[in-house]
Amino acid sequence: MSMIEVGFLLMCAVLAAVGWVVGTHFWTEWYYRLLSAIIVGCIPIALSTAIRLSEAIRLKRRPPYPVCENGCCRWEDYRIVKSDRVDVELVCKCGKRYVKSDQRFQRLLEDGGRQPYKVLKPGHQWVDDVLA
Repeated sequence: MSMIEVGFLLMCAVLAAVGWVVGTHFWTEWYYRLLSAIIVGCIPIALSTAIRLSEAIRLKRRPPYPVCENGCCRWEDYRIVKSDRVDVELVCKCGKRYVKSDQRFQRLLEDGGRQPYKVLKPGHQWVDDVLA
């Protein structure tokens, strides 16, 4: 368990305690206080679960790389050659070299230059780059 997870669980426990204390001001029965502690303590868990699920659904629809220039290589056919903080250099199984920078996919030329190829639009579709 990482420190972030421990901190998250600690935050949930503190919020549950706050829910218990706040519940004592409104209700005298212990089960209502327990219910308020559970509800307040579970709010961060529910929110983080909703965020993770929405991200998983959003990223599942998005192909990480477009079809190659020849039209025969799909996203799983690319091999990462070099990666740094900004760019990922890829080679498809046809041997064509590409560079992915953020939402832009570019052909890597022999002289080291780049030629625009595809761009990822908000609809999670790779379309032709207008700079090409």
